Amino acid sequence: MKKPMRNLIAGSMLAATLLGSGAAATAQASTATATQSSTQTPKAPSKAERAKHEAQRTAALAKALGLSTSKVKAAEQAARAAVEAKYGKPPARPTTPPTTKPAEPTDAQKAEMKARHDLFLTTFAEKLGITTDQLKAGMLKVEKAHLAAEVKAGRLTQAQADQIIKAIEDGTAPLG
Repeated sequence: MKKPMRNLIAGSMLAATLLGSGAAATAQASTATATQSSTQTPKAPSKAERAKHEAQRTAALAKALGLSTSKVKAAEQAARAAVEAKYGKPPARPTTPPTTKPAEPTDAQKAEMKARHDLFLTTFAEKLGITTDQLKAGMLKVEKAHLAAEVKAGRLTQAQADQIIKAIEDGTAPLG
């Protein structure tokens, strides 16, 4: 091997040895940054994104119940109006993700949330001309399909989806 080539190889090996620890530290730092980025709280959806999502779920519920989308949308609006007339407007949605964990609701707040939800479901079912049980079954079917899509997309694990479905079925999480 010629002397310049041998010097180039030796120099490269020395540089790799000296810089190797720096490269490893850089790789660790970029891995930590990537991990931090992936675990940050996601940005809150825009009004347009929420409206699109709501329209998709309304269409899915209409299909599950064998009704028209316009009838389901009108019944849902009537149910929301009934709840608002009795309890007032719900609190505004936050525009940014919370920086701390919210406080647990009080018993009085839990009771009001349940009453709001029950009134919503009862009115919604009445306006659709079906029973509350039929409405809940349709909503559960839509929720299961949505959770399956979330699992497929990798945003939830199957265990998380199963836990949500179990909470809905045993009444510890609201449906809808």
